[in-house]
Formats: sequence, C-alpha cells, structure tokens
Amino acid sequence: MIYYDFGFFIPLEIFGISIVYALIFLFIGSFSNLFIRAILLLIIKFIHPLGFDWLNFEVMLVEGIFDPSIRGLGVILLSIIIFIKFKKLKFIAPFLLIFGLQFTQNESKFLPFDIKLTQTDVSQDIKWEKTHAQNIINENIVLIDKAMIEKKDVVVLPENAFPLFLNLEPNLLKLLKERSHNITIITGALAYENQKSYNSTYVFKNGEFSRYDKFILVPFGEEIPLPKFIKEPINKIFFNGAMDFSKANNYSDYDINGVKIRNAICYEATRSETYEKSPNFIIAISNNAWFTPSIQPMLQHLIIKYYATKNNTTIYHSANGSKSEIIAPKKLWINELLDALNNN
Repeated sequence: MIYYDFGFFIPLEIFGISIVYALIFLFIGSFSNLFIRAILLLIIKFIHPLGFDWLNFEVMLVEGIFDPSIRGLGVILLSIIIFIKFKKLKFIAPFLLIFGLQFTQNESKFLPFDIKLTQTDVSQDIKWEKTHAQNIINENIVLIDKAMIEKKDVVVLPENAFPLFLNLEPNLLKLLKERSHNITIITGALAYENQKSYNSTYVFKNGEFSRYDKFILVPFGEEIPLPKFIKEPINKIFFNGAMDFSKANNYSDYDINGVKIRNAICYEATRSETYEKSPNFIIAISNNAWFTPSIQPMLQHLIIKYYATKNNTTIYHSANGSKSEIIAPKKLWINELLDALNNN
C-alpha cells in the first residue's frame, strides 16, 4: 500500500484481514468441546484464505525442543486439555509433553561446491526508479566480481536484483554471459515475453543463460486472486491498469555441476508445493525490502525452516532487505544445546 501511494488504506486492510481470521476462530470457538477445538486447530493449516497459507501453528515449534509436526502440536494441545479439563489427572500433563519432543534429526546436506549468497539492502523507495537503475546494476556487477576474486563456483543475487526486464537488455545479458565463463551466476530479474510479464530467476553458466519463472504468485502483490470482473477494477484503481504477472505451470529444477536444484522465488519458498518430492536443495531468492521493518523476514525464515525440516531439504536463501542464509533442517534439541555449550 505504501509503495503504491495508498498508505491511507492500511487500517482498512488490517481490519479486513482481521475479520477473515476472526471468522475462522469464531467458528472454532463455537464448539464447546475442547477436543473438537484442538482438532480444528491442528487442521487450520489447510485453510488458505485468498491463497495465503501462513497460519500454521506447527511453525511455532521450529525453535525449541518440540517436534514441528502434528504430533508435536497435538501432544501440547492434549496436555493443555488434560490440565484444564481433568483436575485429578492434571499431574499427567507435564509428563505427556515428553511424547511431543523431537526424537530424530535428519542429516543436513550441503552443496558440494563453493557458493556465495549475496545480501543487498536496496530500499524499495528507489529500487524501481530509473535514475537509480545503473547504480544498482553496477553494485550487482561488483558483487559478482568480488565472488570471482574469492574463487567461488556460484554466486546468488536476490529477487529482482536487476530491476528491469533482463531478457530485453542485450548488453547486460552479454556482460553476464561473459562472466559466467568464470562463475555461475544466479540472479532475479523480470522478464517480458509475448506481452506477458514474469518474475524470474536467471541462471548464467558457461556463456549461456536459462530462465525459470515464478509459479506461485503473491496474492494481491503479483496477482489478484478474485474473479475477472472484480480483478480488473482493482488493477485499474490500485495498479494503474497493470496486468497480473504471468506464471510458470509448475516448479522448476535446474542443474549446477551435476547437482539438481529446485528454484524458489520469495513466497514460493514458504509454500508446500515447492517442496514436492522433497528436493535435496533449493536456491531461493527474495526481495524483503517490501516489508522491512517488520516481522516478515523472521516469519519467512521460520516457515522455510519448517519445510526444510519436514522434507529434509537445505535452502540457500539470498535476500534484499534481510539476512541471506543457509537454512537446514532443525537439529535435535540436545545437539543444539551441546553446540551452544561448545561455542561458549
């Protein structure tokens, strides 16, 4: 809203979102039976209002000693019910929590080549202004050259690191293809093809490049998940008549040095569809400058770690406006404690 000069709509937006979730919790609260309430809280993660699926209470267990799963959450809820409902048995509740602990740990896998995850801090205020485009491009080239000097095999730049339709920039494409003889370059940028716009990942390798388009678009950010007769007036009023982004038909995989990589662009890294068939590795790119300062980067991190743990996937995440990091499956709590003690 702020970056489209509709900041005055923020209170209405917050109220609208609150009403949607209030109705969900009103429905759950309408049942007096605590066991039914608990079951509904367990399955609430399958309810996706207008395409959003970030309400998942299992994510709260990504940090700590409990297993981030239906088992972990279910045991906690059952323990609470016993403590509240069965006065004579409430002493059992703390012992019951043992069954919600994380008992196993997947062995984390890491890419067998040297990869550089760049982190940028380009403000959303200036990111798409043409007067700043060349400076942003120059800064990206510096990051790539620095990774080359450090003898890295791969360098990853964030989502829309190049704020333009990269496939329509022959000189920049040539420059990146030339550098890709020395280092594989993975970067985000837009694409324009057949009168359609795409949010894409570009992979430059051995003097050539390939493009992988986003397949899960952000509701109300990249697409309006409403019928056409409602969508068109919204796009006209709020987005100057711009069309929704187009999208790929499915997730994309690509190969780097013989290793299969799943592509993910920002929101995609927090969606279960991206983790189909439990890929070993995902390279994700994000532009979190849209949302900082806010808790969005931390929530994004927790959701990604949840899926990393669930699917035994390691995510290499390069971001603008927040921390770039490698997100591996959750460690067993006792191992986390031992690591903390060893580091101290």
